Amino acid sequence: MTWQLATRGTVLRRVRVGAFPRAARVVSLQHQLQRLSLAATPRPARPLTGYLASPKLQAPLRLFATSTDGSGPKEKKKTTAKGRPKKSKKPKKSTTPKKRELTDEQKAAKAERKKVVQRRALVQQLKQNALTPPKRLPDQYFSLVVQDKYADVKNPSITQSEAFKAVSQIASSLTAEEKERYEAKARANMATNAAQYEQWLKQHTPLQIKEANLARRRLSTLVKKNYRQIRDDRLVKKRSSAFMFYVQERYASGDFLHMKVTDATTRVAQEWKGLTESEKQKYHDLQAQDQVRYRREYLQVYGKEAPSA
Repeated sequence: MTWQLATRGTVLRRVRVGAFPRAARVVSLQHQLQRLSLAATPRPARPLTGYLASPKLQAPLRLFATSTDGSGPKEKKKTTAKGRPKKSKKPKKSTTPKKRELTDEQKAAKAERKKVVQRRALVQQLKQNALTPPKRLPDQYFSLVVQDKYADVKNPSITQSEAFKAVSQIASSLTAEEKERYEAKARANMATNAAQYEQWLKQHTPLQIKEANLARRRLSTLVKKNYRQIRDDRLVKKRSSAFMFYVQERYASGDFLHMKVTDATTRVAQEWKGLTESEKQKYHDLQAQDQVRYRREYLQVYGKEAPSA
């Protein structure tokens, strides 16, 4: 094919390439020259090298390239600033170590530690509910003597028991005037303790004192310490059973004054077992009456219904 035929046909076309960047225009010109070369000469065109064939000039043309099967545009590949394809990042390995299965001994130790933590939390909560009465002043004669004389007697050369023995000898050898002075101070401290305790009780409701006594009973079983019950005359008297009414009646008769408490209790229990149902009915009636009394007072004092027996 001659040059004139190539120019008359559709081999070399006018294309508006002013809108494209410089690199795209150069590549487009290169492709048109290749078509013209194929039309003028039967042998294949010699591939261009150098500046026109550089990856930087051919990169913009990839934007307009299509797949070989004509199904659509090729997927754009990510490249670096220098035109090189970016390497795909491998997923990072998890740095969290895998949990190892615990042995039976480790599981038992873990469960024991959990119980200890729970027990400590329970004790802490019970101590908050138990309330703390005001600290009492010494209201006994000997206690006041120990408070005054123990510091003078105690020294590193003697033991604590020897120091208390020396204080006891001092307390027994005091004059009548000194003894009267300590006794007067003990009576004054006793009155102060009663006033402080009464004032402290008024700061709490009977229900709070009742719950504090329940917490104190529980603490006495959990820790090696005896928590005394808080005395409050406002608290509702506990309900009694038929057997307890019988025990009170038998002790009031005076038949067991010569016997020990344990022996007397065993004797009363045997007598109760020997009673007939008609003889026990009297005490069962007293129990029912006391149950009514307990429910009535519980609602009045604590402001809620009494729990079932």
